[in-house]
Amino acid sequence: MEPTKNFVIDGRKITSLESFYEFVGSEFFDGKIPENLDAFEEILGDLVEEEGAITVRWADASLSRDVLGYPETLRALVEQMKHAHPDNIETIKEKISSAEAGQGETLFDTLEEIFLNTEQVTLILE
Repeated sequence: MEPTKNFVIDGRKITSLESFYEFVGSEFFDGKIPENLDAFEEILGDLVEEEGAITVRWADASLSRDVLGYPETLRALVEQMKHAHPDNIETIKEKISSAEAGQGETLFDTLEEIFLNTEQVTLILE
């Protein structure tokens, strides 16, 4: 059996969604990655195909959970709205309303879900 490759996300270095992409791009992929959740999910799957099973330890995850909470989620959604396909505008508007009310999925929740739903990825929140 092939050994699992280990990665660490330093939650102290995550100050925004963009800093998450920058950190993960440099630590996981040796470079810049697209700043898009769908693209991140796809390249994470590609990494697993290339490397086999991986373990991701998210150190200081509670700090990242706070940083990637509703205010950052709202900011990212407003930015996403500027470039959204017309078919997606209503869905984004609903997510914006939820984030404004402090409800629904945050960016941290979405990222956690991407890791957990990617086969052969073990996520450990510390």
